[in-house]
Amino acid sequence: MSIQENLFQSAIPGQSLTDTPKNFPWERPAEYTDPTEAARFELKRLNKPEALDSVLALLQVGFPIIPLAETIKTNSQAEGLYNPDVGLLITPVITQQLVSTAEDAGIDYVMGDEESEEERSEKEDQRVDAILQKKLTKMLTKDPKDEIVSDALDFLRDEPVSDIADKIEEAESVDVQEEEVAEITEPKEQKPMGLMSRSTM
Repeated sequence: MSIQENLFQSAIPGQSLTDTPKNFPWERPAEYTDPTEAARFELKRLNKPEALDSVLALLQVGFPIIPLAETIKTNSQAEGLYNPDVGLLITPVITQQLVSTAEDAGIDYVMGDEESEEERSEKEDQRVDAILQKKLTKMLTKDPKDEIVSDALDFLRDEPVSDIADKIEEAESVDVQEEEVAEITEPKEQKPMGLMSRSTM
């Protein structure tokens, strides 16, 4: 489909105003305007057997709690139960209820906001970079003519600590491989063969 054809098939400005008023749940006044009442409704619904079975099944397969709470809130808003402001206020209540459900069932749950090992390592590298740059900058302030410190600071800005560590690790790996190859290819001392090489009594 060309761009021109797609433009002709798109909605025109004001087209939504020609639809039947209050045709969708979210276009009608929310059923719950009080956050306390909305939270009570969600807690009651989450404790129903059919909802509880679904929640436990999701938690058992490792579905994160925070995205699950957001999904429950979004679905309720789409049903016209409460507006986004109320949903924002009661999301922590839904989240805590899911945590309690998982703990009562003995499920090893995940929240969904945990940092990965890569993210933690990246933050640590950034912290080390900042500390080193701060110290080098302080040293350079005391002696602006120190070319070694100046060059080190420029190098650190161009090459973060993480990149330097990767290059060192790569170089060490290459050295180890070369040593292994050298050990394999190094000729072993051959023992003399023949009658003259036998020891005499």
